[in-house]
Amino acid sequence: MRSMTFLTVLFLVSALNINKANSIDVFTSQIERKNMNLINIGMTNFPSTIDPISTWHYQEFLVVQSVYETLVRVNEGGNVVSNLAESWTIDESGTHYSFQLRKGAHFNNGNAVTSHDVAVSFARHLWPGSPSVVKDRLASILKGGNTVKKNKIPSGIEEKSNDVVTFHLKAPYAPFLSVLSMPAFSIVSLSGGKPNAPVGSGPMQASYDVNESVWHLRLSDRTATIQPTLSGFDIFPVRDSTEAIKLLEAGALDLVLGLNIQDFSKISLAPHIKVTKTQSVGFLHLFFNNNRSLFLDPGLRKDLGLALTHLAKDRAPDANGFLVFEPHFIPRGIMSPEYYDRNLEPIPPASLRKKWFSKIQGKSLKVVLRRELFSDKFGEELDVVLKSFGFMPQIIFVRGGDYLPILKSGDYDIIAGGYIGNFPDPDGFLDPINRNNSFQYGNIPSDELFESISKVRNLRDGRVRLNEYSRLLKGFESKWYFIPLYRVNAPFLHNDKIQIPDTNFRYECELWKILWRGISPS
Repeated sequence: MRSMTFLTVLFLVSALNINKANSIDVFTSQIERKNMNLINIGMTNFPSTIDPISTWHYQEFLVVQSVYETLVRVNEGGNVVSNLAESWTIDESGTHYSFQLRKGAHFNNGNAVTSHDVAVSFARHLWPGSPSVVKDRLASILKGGNTVKKNKIPSGIEEKSNDVVTFHLKAPYAPFLSVLSMPAFSIVSLSGGKPNAPVGSGPMQASYDVNESVWHLRLSDRTATIQPTLSGFDIFPVRDSTEAIKLLEAGALDLVLGLNIQDFSKISLAPHIKVTKTQSVGFLHLFFNNNRSLFLDPGLRKDLGLALTHLAKDRAPDANGFLVFEPHFIPRGIMSPEYYDRNLEPIPPASLRKKWFSKIQGKSLKVVLRRELFSDKFGEELDVVLKSFGFMPQIIFVRGGDYLPILKSGDYDIIAGGYIGNFPDPDGFLDPINRNNSFQYGNIPSDELFESISKVRNLRDGRVRLNEYSRLLKGFESKWYFIPLYRVNAPFLHNDKIQIPDTNFRYECELWKILWRGISPS
C-alpha cells in the first residue's frame, strides 16, 4: 500500500500569520453568541480548504464532518450506522456492497443526492494528479481502482439506479464500511460549489471570509436526519497557546483545538477555562533508526527498548493525563484482547550496562523529541538513563516545521513519532512503518510483515482476521524495531459556558453537538 503522506501525523501545526482583523474587539460578545446559539473556535491547523479530497489533518476533518456526509458513519458506541445511505447489503462473496441512498437526501444547494454524485465523489480520489492522501485506501481494494482515467468512474463503482450504488471489491475486506466512514470519503456535489468548498449535504453550510480569515458555518435547513444543537460556529486561526488563552480568557473564543499538550504543564488557566481530554486513537512511540549499524543487533534493541519502556512507564512526561502509557503499537480498542497482553520485565540498568557497555561506550546517540509532546524533565531523565548505559546522548527538541526534514533525511538515531489512526482497524495504523510510504518512522525492514499481512488481510471472518493481525504484529513488535510508549489524548481547551457531550475521538466528534450550558438540545 502506498503512502498516505502522513494523513494524520500527530499535531503537525503550522505557524500562521493571524489576520489583523482577529483582534479581540472584532469578536461578538459571548452573550450575543449564546443568544444566537453560535460559538467561536480557534484552530492551530486552520483549514485553507474544506474540500474532503484535499484534507489531511484531524482539525480539518472535524470541519468536514459538519459540512458533508459520508455513506455510513461511526456512532458514539463505535458501531457503523447509516448516514447518507439508509441501508446496504453485502453479497455472499463479501465483495459486492450495494447502498440505498436516503430518501429525500439533498445537498445544501437543493439538488438531490444521486448515485452519480457518490460515484464521482469516490472516483476523483483516484484520478491522476489527485491530491487525496487516502486514495490508496480505495485503490488497493476497489476493482479498477488503479487504472482510472481523468473524469471517469472506476469499473468497481456501479450506478445501479439513481439512488442505488454498488462497490465491487477485488477481494473481501472486513473493514470496508469503516473505510467509507472516513471524512475524506464524504459525498460532495461539484455543481455550484467553490474550489475550496464543494457543496455538501451535512448539517452546516460553510463560507470563507477572505478579509477576516474566518470560516463561517451556519445551520442548513436541508438535513433530513441530523438535528444539530448549534446554529453555527466561526473558525479562526490561532498561532500558539499564549494567543489562544488570551482570546479564551477575554471571551473572544469559546473553544481551541490543536494546542501543544506540554504547554498545559507550564501555564495557569483562569477558573472559567476548562480542558477536556478526547479519548483518541493516536499513538506516540520511539523509533530506532534501523539503518544505523548499532541497531542491527536485535538483542541491543530489545534491552534498550525495555529500559526506555520502563522509563516511560515510571516517569510519564508531565502531560497531565494526555499521554497514557500503552506499550503496544496499536492503541487499545482496535485489536483483539490477546494483542494487549504483554509481559515487559524490567532490566536493571547495571545489568544492561555490563552486557552492552563495551559495544556502546562513547557512542553518540541523537534523540529527536517533539517539543509539543515531551517535557524538558523527560528529556533530562532520558539523557541520564542513556549516559548510564555508556552512550553520549544528544537530546534534541523540535517543533512542527523542523520535524519533517529531520525525519525525511534520517538524521537521527532515535526519533519520537506520533500518528492518529484514520479508521478503526489495524490497517489504519500501519502506514508509519510501511517501507512504501514517502515518509516512515525508523527505516524499519517491514516487507516481510506486510507480505504476511497480505495473506490474511482479506479474511471474511473479522474475528479470525484480527486474531491473525494480533499474532503477526506481536511477533513483529518482539523484534523491537521501535519502542511503543503512549496513547495520546488530544486536548480541547474551552470556556466553562459550553459543554462537549462526546469526547470519543474517532473523527466523529461532531463539533455541532457542542452545547451552550442552559440551552437544551432540540
